[in-house]
Amino acid sequence: MNTSVIRTYTEQLESTIEKGVELRDSMRQEISRLERLVKAQKSEITNAVNAKELYQRRLCNYKNRLVIEREKR
Repeated sequence: MNTSVIRTYTEQLESTIEKGVELRDSMRQEISRLERLVKAQKSEITNAVNAKELYQRRLCNYKNRLVIEREKR
């Protein structure tokens, strides 16, 4: 192999490595973005579950008060 062939091959390797580094960095950013999105969605789900449980407790308390009021009459 002569020097120009080696240089060309080396440049191709460097280019491939640089593209790989760029791809890795972009994938890390995408993963980070998706992790934040999942965290936000989990928070929304937790809030919705808590709101549902609170609503059910209040509804149960309301029903119990109605029963007590009926029994008083």
